[in-house]
Amino acid sequence: MLLVGIDEALKIILIAKASLVPIALNTFKGIQNVPTRYIEVARVFRFSRWQLLSKVVFPAALAPIWNGVRYGFTHAWLALVVVELLASSEGLGYMIVFGRQLFQLDVVLAAVVMVGAVGFVLDKLLALIETWLLRWRRAGF
Repeated sequence: MLLVGIDEALKIILIAKASLVPIALNTFKGIQNVPTRYIEVARVFRFSRWQLLSKVVFPAALAPIWNGVRYGFTHAWLALVVVELLASSEGLGYMIVFGRQLFQLDVVLAAVVMVGAVGFVLDKLLALIETWLLRWRRAGF
């Protein structure tokens, strides 16, 4: 807060930092766990580096990458609410703090329910996108 102040830059930095770690770690682990047999087959077919990435590595690592995106969205949503709690004059976090200061329990509870509802809807939307992206997977495997 001392470096960037209480402005939009603080929100952007904290949200980006919160979402970057899960996305980067899951992407790294997903790429690292691509079976070497896939890469060997791509070399036999003499794939270029771009073909190797786009046709072998990325599809094989898509599930862990997407899990990272879902975790990243969750962390970004929580970071947004926390930043609004700390340093904001609008938003759901601000409503929670403002309602607490004025002893308006209905405002606090409504804001908390909205935080949960928006988080739930975002997660279900990302799960729906995941089923479309990973439609090649069958249930039970």
